[in-house]
Amino acid sequence: IDNFGSRGYKYMFGYIFISLIIGLIAVNLLISNIYGKNIIKKQDY
Repeated sequence: IDNFGSRGYKYMFGYIFISLIIGLIAVNLLISNIYGKNIIKKQDY
């Protein structure tokens, strides 16, 4: 029972870690996309 519980915690931490990485990548892409659009607008002027 204890072994199963510890394994569950490991999976939970792994899931949180992966979701955080995915979230950081998504935010990074969103920010770079916004900055890219701003740079394009600045070049147009």
